[in-house]
Amino acid sequence: FTGDIFAIDQPVALIHRKQQGTSAGWLKTAKGILDLPAELFVVGHGQVQSRAVLQERVNRAESLRNEIIGLFNQGLTLLQVQEIVADPPPTQISQKPGGPHFSPFSEVVYQEMIEGIS
Repeated sequence: FTGDIFAIDQPVALIHRKQQGTSAGWLKTAKGILDLPAELFVVGHGQVQSRAVLQERVNRAESLRNEIIGLFNQGLTLLQVQEIVADPPPTQISQKPGGPHFSPFSEVVYQEMIEGIS
């Protein structure tokens, strides 16, 4: 069971910034899950997923993170970065009134760069 590390209803990854979550931490945890000797994984808020599907998701998140960091280092603004990477915001499920707020993945990574978190 992966819990919300792999919440399939989300476009990239849910990072709990208010609980000191980071994009690098998400990647490390996701890769650790994929190191387990299993081919199928029960994910949070979704159907059972194969190792290949989850590996593709990790690869996409890592690639997107690296692209965002590169654009940040070029001096682009968050809005410019979001236009370039076309990072969709989290789905409405995570935006329920009174529920936790999750920023788009691009915003999380960009803010980490501002704060010097790598």
